[in-house]
Amino acid sequence: MSEEHTYHVYFGGEIHGPFLLEQIEGLWARGIIPPDARYFAGDESPWLPVADLLAADSPEVAEAAPEAVEEEPATPAPSTPAQSAPVSQRSGVFWLLFFAVIIATALGVYIARPDLFANFAASLRKENPAATPANAAPVAKKTDDAAVMSDPDYVAARGAETRGDYAAMPAPARKLVEKYPRSAMAYKCLSDACYYTGAMQEALDAANKAIAIQPDDMMAWHDLGGIQMRLKHPLDAEAAYSQAMKVAPGEPLPMVDMADALMQNGQGEEALRLLQQAEHMLKSQPFDNHHGEILEAWAWFGIGSGYMAQQMPENALAAFKRAAQLEPGAAEVWMQIGDLQLSMQLYEEAIRSLETAARLVPDNAPAWFKLGRAYDEVLQFDDAIKAYVKALAIKHDYKAAQDALNRDNLLHKTSAPGPDATPDATSKAADTSPAKVKPDYASDAYIAGDPDYKIVKAAEDTGDYRAMLASAKKLVRSYPFSAMSYKCLGKAYYNAEEFQEALDAFEKAIKLTMEDVVAHHYAGKIHAKLKQYPAAEAVYKSALEFNPDEPLLLSDMAALMLLQGKKEEALQLTRHMVEALKTKPLDTHGGDISGEYLWNEAGARFMELGQPLDALAAFGSTTALDANDAFAWRGTGDAMMALKHYDEAVGAFEKVTQLSPKAASAWSRLGHAYDSAQKTSQAIDAYRKALELKSDDKETQDALDRDLAQGTGNAR
Repeated sequence: MSEEHTYHVYFGGEIHGPFLLEQIEGLWARGIIPPDARYFAGDESPWLPVADLLAADSPEVAEAAPEAVEEEPATPAPSTPAQSAPVSQRSGVFWLLFFAVIIATALGVYIARPDLFANFAASLRKENPAATPANAAPVAKKTDDAAVMSDPDYVAARGAETRGDYAAMPAPARKLVEKYPRSAMAYKCLSDACYYTGAMQEALDAANKAIAIQPDDMMAWHDLGGIQMRLKHPLDAEAAYSQAMKVAPGEPLPMVDMADALMQNGQGEEALRLLQQAEHMLKSQPFDNHHGEILEAWAWFGIGSGYMAQQMPENALAAFKRAAQLEPGAAEVWMQIGDLQLSMQLYEEAIRSLETAARLVPDNAPAWFKLGRAYDEVLQFDDAIKAYVKALAIKHDYKAAQDALNRDNLLHKTSAPGPDATPDATSKAADTSPAKVKPDYASDAYIAGDPDYKIVKAAEDTGDYRAMLASAKKLVRSYPFSAMSYKCLGKAYYNAEEFQEALDAFEKAIKLTMEDVVAHHYAGKIHAKLKQYPAAEAVYKSALEFNPDEPLLLSDMAALMLLQGKKEEALQLTRHMVEALKTKPLDTHGGDISGEYLWNEAGARFMELGQPLDALAAFGSTTALDANDAFAWRGTGDAMMALKHYDEAVGAFEKVTQLSPKAASAWSRLGHAYDSAQKTSQAIDAYRKALELKSDDKETQDALDRDLAQGTGNAR
């Protein structure tokens, strides 16, 4: 049995393969091929038990076989009729049974697979001269690849492939196999055409025929593996790619293919290793394009797709760009680049890439739709409308494009449809427009009068974040080009601790109003919360370019520096913030930020930096603005404790307990202040009150136990 021979295996209601014998042995050993599976070695052969195939290949069986067969003597001994008759009868019975089994097997195969007999008969007519009619055409020999490649139909099919115009591939490819029925290259061309257009069974048949004609053709195995992957047969795909790697060792394309199959099978680490190895080979050695069947660009495209599956977008983008450099006329590559740039929020670059894709294949509706999305992201709404109209002119039932067009037409009702608009597309957009439309760019004052905005503010005050979120979403639908509405949505998500959604909303607000301080404040704060410190710093620096003395942004930047252990920078920024608060009129940013909040932030930052005197001054500025600010009084008490002014600390914490009587931490702080002021009896009372509110506070319980152990308290 030849090592290179391949087999198909039938089990589970499906035909699998082709496999090498060693692959069948491995699948059998792992229990993937069941005991009742059957195999065949080509269209002409019958289906036989896989168990017999493996038994025939087994060394134990091979060694035992000679012992089971006696050698015939060179000169047979004469036998009497009495002796020979029984042997003759036994032989007759044996042969009768043998032919009966053969006939029954053939009949069963004919019923189950009549196509095998048709193929067998066809092969007899082609290969047996005696069975060929006298006027039949002679059997064609294996076709020279050069003749196929120079054929206009081959050129047309491959040209359509390069342009991404896959619908134009099958017709010339089918003509090609009619002209060259013994050409593996012709069948590979047909297989590719059928694959791209979704005719998967025809693609599979064509790939198998190419392999039958030329078993060592790496590209045929590549095609077969791709088809099996699309048919969701990963084992068969892995077998095909394994054979491709075997017949073409050292080539990058089979490695890229195998990486794809391994990724699908959950073997991500091995897949990444193969991708990186293939990338290195592409960079370091000349590429074999197999007579133009595979372009180096497509190998890079495969690497890009592999990196996408590995969630490595920067690597993927670099690979796709290399593919575009090699084949600048490949629309599919530009589509993939544009799509990836959209996801990476590289909107201007995405526009250029998608414009290229749409120019290369003007009837590519998804390219126009994605281009419209990119225009929307940079607020070029008229261009977006034209792109959506173009997509709908190509594909009238393109719902996503229709929805986007309706939205943009609704918000930009003065924009005229593009020159290629169809009556169908424009009438649909017109039919969905309401009788009354709110202004596109409403002022903040206008939005502040909207009932949904009032609900948002009221819900924020009461802590009803679900109601806040519902009304904020309505607000964005009503005013999608207002930074104020997106800030409301962002704060609703932030309060609900849905930080990624909050970040998206604040980034949209920033895009609409680049100098918006509050949107930058929250965006940076979310990045910092997610430990994305460089991103947070970039947000704050961008905002400080517009407002270099903005106290809120200086406070944010100081907090960020402190998180990264940069205490000196944090202290300088906090002092800059205090100076700005003292010398410049306070901008409350529409009521979103108060002076009390900013002074409290400064006080808290000074305490973290070990500057209690500065903190005391900052908290004093807060209480000067609002004498009932509990946070400021708590900060004042903490500063007094740090300065060892215990009586003053007691006074501050007593004020906190009056303002927030249900705050366990306030009572616990008061207890510590009493202890420090040598007022143990009052400390015990404060600790007991704290434990009534929070019974599991171990530190407070320990302090109470310590004071009680001294015997100075009045037990209750």
